[in-house]
Amino acid sequence: IDFGIHTFETIAGVVEAELRSDGRVRITNVSSFREVQGLSLQTRSFGTFTGDIAYGGNWFFLTQADVMQQKDAPKQLLLDLACELLVACRAVLPKVDHVELFGSAFAPNANSRNFVLCPGGMYDRSPCGTGTSAKLACLAADGELDENAIWIQEGITGSCFEASYLWEDRGQKRIQPTIIGNAYVNGDLRVVIDERDPFGWGFPGMNSL
Repeated sequence: IDFGIHTFETIAGVVEAELRSDGRVRITNVSSFREVQGLSLQTRSFGTFTGDIAYGGNWFFLTQADVMQQKDAPKQLLLDLACELLVACRAVLPKVDHVELFGSAFAPNANSRNFVLCPGGMYDRSPCGTGTSAKLACLAADGELDENAIWIQEGITGSCFEASYLWEDRGQKRIQPTIIGNAYVNGDLRVVIDERDPFGWGFPGMNSL
């Protein structure tokens, strides 16, 4: 793939990516927004947590967690907490499939540090592009981050994304996030379309999903 701007059709919508010569990538993500503010959830083992439901390409429950103040908190502890929150959240809103725990950053100049639970009981090595987009949507809705202002999001491994947003619909509090971070090639996929396959290019009439 060459340097420059490329567009990708994803399940969430069209995403624009700019590959830069320094190895960094700038992603312009899909429309992001907060749907629920101040939702309290009771976990089985960790007590009650209050957070927001937001969309950034995936659906997230985002909450501050004291354990995130521990730089070397056991990953299994974070997983257990996030999994219990996901179970509690899906009892209320089944469409939520990610949990983002956040706390103070440890990386220089970073604004926040997160731990993101993904489907399948896995966690994101990065600060999570869709999770950071959901975080920006909450910050924008609360008036805590101005349009075009830079937010540095640290992930659980110490890597950071540089994020900002533009208002897409200020009245509806919808934003278009931009994420900048490093990218590493870890695979090469060749997709073959058989000309005899009537569904090789997808299902008719499903482009709007």
